[in-house]
Amino acid sequence: MDFQPLINALPTLLGAIIGAIVSIATTMLSNWHSEKIETRKRADDHKRKMEEQQIDNYEKLQEVVLDCARANVVEYIQIRDLYATGVTHAEVRTDEEKSELLRLSQVQFSILCDRVLSDRIRSLAKEFNSASSNMVLFARNSRELEDAFLAYRTATDELIDGIGTELRKLLASEASTTSTTA
Repeated sequence: MDFQPLINALPTLLGAIIGAIVSIATTMLSNWHSEKIETRKRADDHKRKMEEQQIDNYEKLQEVVLDCARANVVEYIQIRDLYATGVTHAEVRTDEEKSELLRLSQVQFSILCDRVLSDRIRSLAKEFNSASSNMVLFARNSRELEDAFLAYRTATDELIDGIGTELRKLLASEASTTSTTA
């Protein structure tokens, strides 16, 4: 038996096998690298969308806080005027239409507070809600109403400032994300 043709074909066969292995390895590395890039791109897109959603939530929350503040001030003025005429706490009744607007604003406020990710904003929102309730529901006379109103103004200012701070952080983060992806 003559093995010479087989021996002559061996380098060609080994070359083909090595070529196939190298081709498979480069294909696998290429796919791995492509998947890594795609995963990073999806993560960046998700982060950007989450930041955009949070910005939208904070902007809406800011608007609702202002709506609540306006409605609460109207309630405060009505209650203050009633106390000035000698009405007792048990007899206080305010304009139903304006009270309904306040309740609707408070519902929107609660929904949006659940959507924000900042624990600090949630804590400030809780203080804002508590100060609002103390002013509108629990102040039994003019002096308590004035004290509650001052506490309410402070809580409102802190919440608005906190939302502004969070918005600035998110907008700065979004700007840096946009500049790095561009």
